Amino acid sequence: MDFQTYAERLNSFSFHFHNGDKKLFEIDDEVKERIILSRLYYALLHHFFQQHKTLANSTASGKHETMLRIVENEHSPHFSLFEELKKLREWADYRPMEKAPFSINTGRLLHNANRVIN
Repeated sequence: MDFQTYAERLNSFSFHFHNGDKKLFEIDDEVKERIILSRLYYALLHHFFQQHKTLANSTASGKHETMLRIVENEHSPHFSLFEELKKLREWADYRPMEKAPFSINTGRLLHNANRVIN
């Protein structure tokens, strides 16, 4: 599977999971939101990996920060979305004891990521 296909599948998962029955996996709303945000970030990351395969295939550290700078410089209309999802993914994955760093509009994020990826 290529990066774009993976990005599309992660994006689709996030959208369908968000709209699905929360008892599907018997998790609470906060965990559901964290999963969606994390996967949505990776969907967008892999979308850009498809366009920057050298970085995608690199074994160097710091690929997320490098991609952030690439998006800022080469895909600037999508920078704020990428940066917001990156911050939310870090919160979702690494700070389960903390409240969200800012107000989250998951529907808006799903819509905007979908527009970029598809």
